[in-house]
Amino acid sequence: MELSIPYSVANIFWKCGPIKLCPAVHPAPDLVEWFYDMIDLLHGEHLEFFLLSLWAIWNERNNLVWKGRCFIPMNVVKWMCTYLDEYKKLHARGAKNGRHVTKWKCPPSGRLKVNIDGSFRAGNGCGGELLSRMNMEIA
Repeated sequence: MELSIPYSVANIFWKCGPIKLCPAVHPAPDLVEWFYDMIDLLHGEHLEFFLLSLWAIWNERNNLVWKGRCFIPMNVVKWMCTYLDEYKKLHARGAKNGRHVTKWKCPPSGRLKVNIDGSFRAGNGCGGELLSRMNMEIA
């Protein structure tokens, strides 16, 4: 049983994606050099797609070996494009993610601000921390 994705199928996969790679004609002597060349040559969305492609190929190879599923390059490329778009929408800079960020403010004069954090060590049952700040700015 062949335990890897056939070369011809992998070649189709790379040509179907937005970066249109052709690993067969790349001058790198081995896979490691090819990987580092791609890291140096690709930028932005092309680099993101390249790295996601490596993960997808590994995942599809495992599906082939362990689950008997076949590798259909166009389906994987389509899935990757959708995955990357959704990821970017959820992690866009400045996007609201439901978290409210509060900047630390100096307490009013005569007041003490106390932050408490705790931890517990199962071996001896000890732990804890206390931090207090008076009316001062920390740069």
